[in-house]
Amino acid sequence: MISIKYEILFELRLLHEYFTDGKPVEIHIRPSDSTRRRLQDYGLLFRESANGFVVLYEKDTHTAGEPPLKPITAEELFLFEIYCEDPWFVNYTDLPLGHKLPDTLYFNNLTENISSGLKLLNKDNYVGENDVVQLSSSIYNLRKVILSPTALVEITDPDGIAVFSDTLEARDENGSLVLQHQFNFDEFGQGRFDVKVDGSLHAALYVAPELSGKRLAGLLEIHRSAAVPASYAFADGSGNVSHPPVVYQLRFGRRRSTWKYYVILNEFETNPGISIDYQAPGSGEDPYPAAVNFAPGIPEQSLVDTYGSGKVLLFEADTEIPLYETPKKNIRLNKPEDPDDLEEIEDPDNVEILRKHLPNAPVGALKPSTDNSKVYSEIYVFI
Repeated sequence: MISIKYEILFELRLLHEYFTDGKPVEIHIRPSDSTRRRLQDYGLLFRESANGFVVLYEKDTHTAGEPPLKPITAEELFLFEIYCEDPWFVNYTDLPLGHKLPDTLYFNNLTENISSGLKLLNKDNYVGENDVVQLSSSIYNLRKVILSPTALVEITDPDGIAVFSDTLEARDENGSLVLQHQFNFDEFGQGRFDVKVDGSLHAALYVAPELSGKRLAGLLEIHRSAAVPASYAFADGSGNVSHPPVVYQLRFGRRRSTWKYYVILNEFETNPGISIDYQAPGSGEDPYPAAVNFAPGIPEQSLVDTYGSGKVLLFEADTEIPLYETPKKNIRLNKPEDPDDLEEIEDPDNVEILRKHLPNAPVGALKPSTDNSKVYSEIYVFI
């Protein structure tokens, strides 16, 4: 008599530095429609977890070892769709601010990237620009301004094999040479492709008609094939499951920004040496114990026009500060103690603390510099 139980085939965990517990919220992962059917064919169960998901396989409890009842011996591809319901995710995550649809993140288990014991699926130490692709239907329209009348266009598959290579002619559009061509990927198949123009990458594509119209934050491919590195294989060619089961990780970094405090003085307050400093606590008491200096600057004229001359003060951090779910404490707003004040001066620096803990940068108030070399966080303080 067969007695069935379920064991873990493989697992994915999401890690995010912004969150205190490292677990991102409002990110959900689901199998694609085709993958859902393949999981059912193999008797596999998909279960979403607090920070990822697990895939479980059926096993006979009376059988020694870890063989599934329906072993995966053929090459297989399981595709998972990643959705994000947090509108501020890109703001607090170390991703390009311009990241938007049809750009999406793409990951697979075909490349080994082990860091501190973690089997990462992102290409670098953290999810970043190198993980971004453009989601496309079967029809892809290439359009690029070039300098020469012709250009060599190549389309390569994930193995680097060219599925298209030809020299195409540009046409004149108001004095500019524009390379324009429509490709039908039904000829090449689905999945990941690179489009190159004269040897330079023009677009990293993921072609999947079944995903057309979906607002995806990311795509994840989990392969069972000989191309998967041994350390990343959840099962071998005979269907034997890796033990312990493979745990994949996606690791997101937190965004860093230059904090700018705008201090707006009330009608009774003047600027008698007001300053901002950061009192670094002892180790372990603050996520960012490194020193930060806030230098006075010149506020924008529009703010001066709004609040009046001498009523707007600007203080800018001399280093980027990581955004974090837990508020950063001990950023103080000070002014010198009144020497005529007969009360005992409590602060050893002889300053009056106007605010002991200034508000942190809100994730919804990011502003890139004009040359996109910096990202600023603007914080307004009214006294």
